Amino acid sequence: FKKALFELGLPPAVKKDVIALGIAKKHWQEVIGKELAPRSRPYCVSRGTLVVEVEDSVLAQVISLHASFYLDRLNEKAP
Repeated sequence: FKKALFELGLPPAVKKDVIALGIAKKHWQEVIGKELAPRSRPYCVSRGTLVVEVEDSVLAQVISLHASFYLDRLNEKAP
């Protein structure tokens, strides 16, 4: 996948975002936990910012409050 992605000639920042989204999707349940994972999902990465889709505003606040913790855990998964 990475080889094909790099052969497309996309700008480096776009490639980085695509890879980051793949990592987030692959490890989402492990990072966010079994309770929150079914109610949320990584939607996209835009200019280095992970956008998460959630089922309600309360969950959005919970994830937002713990964002640095979740991002640290995701960064540990990066190659």
